Amino acid sequence: MNKKDLEIVDNFLSAATSLDPTGASGFIVDGLKTILSIRDKIYLSKYREFWRAPEENKIKIEDFIRRTKKKEDWQKVGGDFMLVIDSFSCFDKCHYYEKAWIAWLEKKINVNEFQEIIDILQKVFIGDLNSLINNEDFNFLDIYSSNGIYKAFKEEEFEAPFIMRLCNCGIALKWQELEDDPIANSKEYFDCRLPFKIERYCKITEVGKKLIEILKTSKQNF
Repeated sequence: MNKKDLEIVDNFLSAATSLDPTGASGFIVDGLKTILSIRDKIYLSKYREFWRAPEENKIKIEDFIRRTKKKEDWQKVGGDFMLVIDSFSCFDKCHYYEKAWIAWLEKKINVNEFQEIIDILQKVFIGDLNSLINNEDFNFLDIYSSNGIYKAFKEEEFEAPFIMRLCNCGIALKWQELEDDPIANSKEYFDCRLPFKIERYCKITEVGKKLIEILKTSKQNF
């Protein structure tokens, strides 16, 4: 193992054992010091990607750990730290995982929303997520419902498999036609839509909306 790899492992050992209340990470990472398999190297690359977000925001690892452990429910966030990173199918997801963690530290989301976001990140197809984050032409519409205002997009503008994947991972929900909605059925609302065809929309879930907002933010405070 070269010097750079040793530095990464040592850095990883320090952070992982601090964030892992089970104590299992010390045993696992000590084994990495003997020899790095291809799987180990992939894991360490994921770990490096995880730390890219705080580095971009000039957050030191020590400060990140200190801030995390100050919060009362930090073990719900840090308990599966290593397992979550290992479960991601691509490096971008590790970076997004860290951005969600910082959002939790900044109290933009609570611990339950954080855990929902992690579940989405584990399931979502990365190309779909990146298209939601990076496509400037992708605009959510404000749709008025009897239960409030929702962010949504027209189903007809996207391919059915794309919509199905967003629904399967928890970012979106299939929605009925607007004519089935109580407010859409009111005379005032429906009259203004008479010249147009009835359209179907896909509704973004609240946690999906928060995830997209977090990942679209290029600079996070700390």
